[in-house]
Amino acid sequence: MQKRVYEELRTGKSVADIAERLDKSPFTIRNHVKAIYKALGVNSRAELLVKNAQ
Repeated sequence: MQKRVYEELRTGKSVADIAERLDKSPFTIRNHVKAIYKALGVNSRAELLVKNAQ
């Protein structure tokens, strides 16, 4: 699930859009986003995108 959320984040979709697309609660998606940030050592979507671009 986190891989799918990560891919959606990379495309710039909002938490609400990702939740709707994956048929999950926005709260569930936020929890996945937090876990992704922690795993990658970033604190924001901007940092995630910069790290991804490298």
